[in-house]
Amino acid sequence: MASDYTNIQNKLISFTEVSSDVFSDTVTDYLLANAQNRISRELDLDFLRKTKQLELTASEQTTKLPDNIAVLRHVHYLNGQDRVFLENKDIAYLLEYNRNKTITGKPKYYGKYDDNTLYVSPTPSSNYTLEIGYTVRPNAEDKDTLLSSSNPYSWLSKNAENLLFYALMSEALVFLKGPQEMLQIYEGKYQATAQAFAIEQMGRNRRDEYSHGVPRQVVRSQNPSKNP
Repeated sequence: MASDYTNIQNKLISFTEVSSDVFSDTVTDYLLANAQNRISRELDLDFLRKTKQLELTASEQTTKLPDNIAVLRHVHYLNGQDRVFLENKDIAYLLEYNRNKTITGKPKYYGKYDDNTLYVSPTPSSNYTLEIGYTVRPNAEDKDTLLSSSNPYSWLSKNAENLLFYALMSEALVFLKGPQEMLQIYEGKYQATAQAFAIEQMGRNRRDEYSHGVPRQVVRSQNPSKNP
């Protein structure tokens, strides 16, 4: 069921039975941000997945990453019609592997030098267009990812309102130092809803078996009129 910011805020006030002054927009935004960040950390959400092309210049081992990356999922480039995927390594390995930066070749490994910088090794021998797949953190620039007083709808509020609300209630009860038994109840609701949501998303992803490489097999059942 779809819900907007005001509905969720009013529901929060009603369920916690506190004055509306307690959950101002500032406080509600803070708790919602915590709840949405928690969900994004604990569930691999399709709507947070993005792709982007990055330009890598010959003899340069670094290029700038997009903002708000939570997880860098893969890096590849095209070699003719073939996709060549780079292998992820930690930065210490990359620096050791390519001590002599004047030795160039096709990029083989990648890693995050810092939150804003992609590092590849060996030093590229020519210009490359890399394509990265990544998961973003909920952020104000990408409005579908973050519900707030300045953005009345998000993907979660439209598609997983219960999941969002239970995470919000857990945050609110910690904030209020509410009864431990109530926190446990909403934590349990959140965990159960998160598990169900993950299974549902997995089912959606597997629905098109042809696209996902799952062979279709005919399962023949025994004629019930015939005894073994």
